[in-house]
Amino acid sequence: MLDYIPWDLDVIPSGRFDGFSDIFAVVLNLLIGVGIAVTLIGIILAGISYITARGDFKAIDKAKHNLTYAIIGLVLVLGSFTIKTILLRSLGVTNPVYLDANVNF
Repeated sequence: MLDYIPWDLDVIPSGRFDGFSDIFAVVLNLLIGVGIAVTLIGIILAGISYITARGDFKAIDKAKHNLTYAIIGLVLVLGSFTIKTILLRSLGVTNPVYLDANVNF
């Protein structure tokens, strides 16, 4: 099969936390990842409900509102990622592995 997998996902390479900023980075990475997943699922479900509305104006309006809220949620999550990056750099986290989970090829 696969003798060599050409990537590795190391979020915490040493397996330990060196300080509060490391814990903060990992927790925020987890929360942002969950937030992105939830908003993408919301966008998909809103799209499905829009497609299956079949001309029912009330259902179409509800699907449009759900899609709007999901997109607003995605913008908020991406904004929080930006704020997280700024905060972590101001806290002194210089290792890019802690800033985001990089896939190393």
